[in-house]
Amino acid sequence: IEEANRYHILPEPHYARATRELLSPRRGAFVAASPFDITPTTDDRPYHSLSVRWRGLKHLRSTMGDRWVSFADWGYIVLIATVAQAALAAVVLVLVPLLVARGGRVSARLRVGTLAYFAALGVGYMLVELCLMQKLSLFLASPVHSAALVLSTFLVFSGAGSLASGRLARSARRGALTGALGAVGVGLILWVAGESVLGHFVGRPLLLRCVIAAVYAAPLAFFMGMPFPSGLRLLAERAPQATPWAWGINGSASVVGAALTPVLAVSFGFRTTLLLAFGAYGAAALAVALLGRAGECRT
Repeated sequence: IEEANRYHILPEPHYARATRELLSPRRGAFVAASPFDITPTTDDRPYHSLSVRWRGLKHLRSTMGDRWVSFADWGYIVLIATVAQAALAAVVLVLVPLLVARGGRVSARLRVGTLAYFAALGVGYMLVELCLMQKLSLFLASPVHSAALVLSTFLVFSGAGSLASGRLARSARRGALTGALGAVGVGLILWVAGESVLGHFVGRPLLLRCVIAAVYAAPLAFFMGMPFPSGLRLLAERAPQATPWAWGINGSASVVGAALTPVLAVSFGFRTTLLLAFGAYGAAALAVALLGRAGECRT
């Protein structure tokens, strides 16, 4: 230890001691006790942020004084602020008017069902789409190719799912359940086996990898395209005057989901974020019961 701290001199040989702890059997306890997130990045969690542990900001303020601003990880902090701003705007511009609307009103149960169903679809769709863009950028070795391929695949096959939802399902309720549960089922299959399948094609020609990536995303996008139009059909049968609110709730939730995705990816990784997305589609399936069995409109 006496050979350390000779050039970039600190009050204590922190780096040497930290290296010694990381190379010792006490590594786990040292990482857990650190005020900052010093865990190594992985393919699943490639974005590093010291501020994921908020006690790190408190540590900076106590040790650096007024200079803590220069050392804070503002990228992550701004992401949190963006999510809060989007959520606040969604509440003020969508939820509050929905609750105080006059004229043709609907039952409280139908309101809750509309909010839960279309918000879950908006958040879940963006979580899946943005996560796949990032995950497939490693497989395709290009974020540009990944973004273009995922966007086009989701547009085409989600559109196909929307078109099929009115033809394959006998009722709007069945179409909504089929889409939501199908997205959960296909998503969990990809979550368990998708990476091993993609691994067999790493290093192959780019065109072949693009085809494999499209085949990988297409079934999931197909089922994810079914719940929204089916939900609109179901809502039109129960309370057509609430349809504009469904569009507003879904759009606001999509904005929140787009801002929330990088926060979750930085904090927990892509696999956990995808699980949360599939959980949102599961919640949408449960909300179908509120839409399908709620009391009729009240005027």
